[in-house]
Amino acid sequence: MEGEFAEGLIIVCVVIIVLEKRGKVLGRFRAGLVSGVWVLVLFVAVFGVVLNVPLVWGSGTIYIRADGSIEPPDAPISTFDNVTYTLTGNITSDADGILVERSNIIIDGNGYELQGSGYPTKGFTLSEIENVTIERMNIESFYIGVYLNASFHIVLTENNITGNTYGVCGPSSNNTLFSNQIASNEDGVVLEGNHNVVHNNNITKNRFGCIVTSANNTIFRNNITNNTDEGIRVEQESDNKPASYNNIFGNNITNNGNYGIVLIMTNNNNVYGNTLSEHAYYGIAMYSYGNNTIVGNLIIKNQYGLSLSSDHNKIYHNNFVNNTSQVEIYGGVGNIWDNGYPSGGNYWSDYADADLYRGPFQNETGSDGIGDIPYPVGDRYPLMSPWPSGPGLHELKVTLRCRTILPLNKSISLEATVSNDGICNELMWICPYLSMTHALALLIFPSWKLARLIQIVILGLLR
Repeated sequence: MEGEFAEGLIIVCVVIIVLEKRGKVLGRFRAGLVSGVWVLVLFVAVFGVVLNVPLVWGSGTIYIRADGSIEPPDAPISTFDNVTYTLTGNITSDADGILVERSNIIIDGNGYELQGSGYPTKGFTLSEIENVTIERMNIESFYIGVYLNASFHIVLTENNITGNTYGVCGPSSNNTLFSNQIASNEDGVVLEGNHNVVHNNNITKNRFGCIVTSANNTIFRNNITNNTDEGIRVEQESDNKPASYNNIFGNNITNNGNYGIVLIMTNNNNVYGNTLSEHAYYGIAMYSYGNNTIVGNLIIKNQYGLSLSSDHNKIYHNNFVNNTSQVEIYGGVGNIWDNGYPSGGNYWSDYADADLYRGPFQNETGSDGIGDIPYPVGDRYPLMSPWPSGPGLHELKVTLRCRTILPLNKSISLEATVSNDGICNELMWICPYLSMTHALALLIFPSWKLARLIQIVILGLLR
């Protein structure tokens, strides 16, 4: 690419020299015009070469062939070992962007952009290959950002996949997506194959955040927020392709239009340890089939916490907090709302009965942390306090303000603000003390891990 740029400058310079010679004949005006062009050429040369302003390569499809070669050879991709391929400039394509035919390689976008022209183009196409990593790439404005067809062990990481109709999709299995920004697509991620892992991504401002039409996938620790229709949809599309045995856990699923998680005609999925909040309709909805397990979730500030129209689901140790309606039941048989005694059921923020008795029948004197009267949906052992394992329950934020240097024979003031952003009351003691290294530490109990973290922070500030 740099060679083409230099050749272009040489051609322009030759033209200007000719014009200069003619300028001597054509007069002062033409000579002045030519001088102005010389200034422009100098500007372009300095900012295009010395400052290395990225140049845009525009053409059709780029191929990484099975033998390791790159076609066309002037494409802004370099490799020295046919293993690591690094972009050297931005790419704008009016066709499919990059078609990968070689397995066992790394494609490093190096922060450059791969930009398309909408339907029906694809940014990356990987078909029947394996062990390919695509990283640090900006992929935008294609019909499909990354298309995975019958490919295995593909890793997508640290990419920005934005403004496509489909961000990532295709019938492929055993692939991993992590630490990507997947935003402003029609559908962010569509998993059509099995045993894929999607974790630690920011999936936001799409219409649908993540759609699963397959089995044994794992979706965890993602931020799935501000998608306009749904956060996660699991749906069986055909009888011979069940969408089952998927694991969805530890995600922050917030403000995704109508649904946080919706399970449609699917079974044997596990949904646990997620935060589902601020949805216009349902935090979780289950329609048809069943045998799903919903455990340890924080379901908070939705219009409806849970919508249920399926059979034989297990729903316990969840925290239903301040939903306009905690549960809407439209059908379904054999659903279980607790884990037996003494494990208990769910926490309901609107539960108003007492805890005066204990035992499997709540007829023995003494409290046990379980309400004496069942919650109306069929929870025999409603919890009096939030289940402790869910996310967002114990969230103390500590803000410290102090000088970073303590001069000799001087005093220092420390301002500490502790805010409770969880949903539980917290009991704590604040004890400032001066350590042997003359560092002030703030210990907050009973969480020794938090106390140690704050101590380390203060030590760092005072060094």
